[in-house]
Amino acid sequence: MATLTYILLLGLQQLVLGFECKRDVLEELTIEKQLLHDLLKCGYANYDPPKGPNAEKTVVTVKFILKYFNLYSTEEVLNLYAWRLMSWNDDRLKWDPASYGDLEEIELKSGGVWTPTFKIFNSANGDDIDKFYVLSCTLKHTGAVSCGPRSSHLLYCDIKLSDFPYDAQTCNFVYGVLDPNDSYNVSFPPRAMGMSGAEYGSSWFISDYKQEVQKVPDTRLNITLVIEREAESLAAIIVYPALIVSSLSIACLFLDARLNERLMFTCFSIFSNCYWLRELVANLPKLREDPPRILLYYRASLVITMFILILTLILSVMCRKETPPHNIVILMNKFVYGSYVRFLVYPRWEFPDDGKFNEDWTKFANSINSLCIKVIVFSYIGLYVAFVPQPIPFN
Repeated sequence: MATLTYILLLGLQQLVLGFECKRDVLEELTIEKQLLHDLLKCGYANYDPPKGPNAEKTVVTVKFILKYFNLYSTEEVLNLYAWRLMSWNDDRLKWDPASYGDLEEIELKSGGVWTPTFKIFNSANGDDIDKFYVLSCTLKHTGAVSCGPRSSHLLYCDIKLSDFPYDAQTCNFVYGVLDPNDSYNVSFPPRAMGMSGAEYGSSWFISDYKQEVQKVPDTRLNITLVIEREAESLAAIIVYPALIVSSLSIACLFLDARLNERLMFTCFSIFSNCYWLRELVANLPKLREDPPRILLYYRASLVITMFILILTLILSVMCRKETPPHNIVILMNKFVYGSYVRFLVYPRWEFPDDGKFNEDWTKFANSINSLCIKVIVFSYIGLYVAFVPQPIPFN
């Protein structure tokens, strides 16, 4: 019996509190509705910008909170997704909280009050007006209005891929007032775009941020973003293999040209060059006029390896020649192997006694091979400096 009485009393209490809460909510909604009617009744024009106490222009403060971004290198556009936080004072919307049940803050639709209009000067869309649809804004009894619409900005960005995959792109976001009558001013904080971790995208990240506010002829915000590519995975399949195939090509020259192993190893090096060149082309952004420098390195490496193949065949035939060498060949051998120049000849192939190879021709082929090693090594060093991109230093 005591338990049943307790349950009945508890239910009665909740019923009374529920009616009281509902009555409070209805009362507050009625007050808010009356307030909105009094503020927006005849005389308020939502197309007319507010003025200050001394009829000065109102100042609109704008800040962006970046949520995420996408950089499309093929289309040369940058898509920014951000919240635009705007605040200003409208003295026409002030009220005395004591007259409205101590109500100090309300929410209202942006379509009922004046809101500023802005323009994107480097928009990639056909419409460069940064508009937003009806949303809720916060209004305080002091006349302070604040709105935070979400917006997507599609911007032109000049893409340069010469340093691919260690490339960094510089993109601008030029934002300003769309007001031909110059009826209000706009203000931007020292850091007009907050990141809050959004500077890291799927395959890009924002490494640098610069901001400039232009006052003449109108107020414009120019944000410069330096966006770097996440290159670790691409470097593993593009840059590092370039060094490996170069080492393979150079290693071919240290094998004996008279043996079939060198010919087979050189063919394998050509196959490796072609394979990784195909991998590079598969991972390159398409429809670009400026080819990456690493592509030129692969092409040059393929040409050098083809030269090594031809050199190998020529040297192999030369060593097997049965005709006596020309006097110039004999003089060259005496000059090279009879002076300190002989220390530069490396490697030196062994000369068997089976009579298959001519000694003078073999020595001459050895000298040519040694000279080609030095020329090709220095050529690869020059190609590496000129065409292989380096990681961007971390600042």
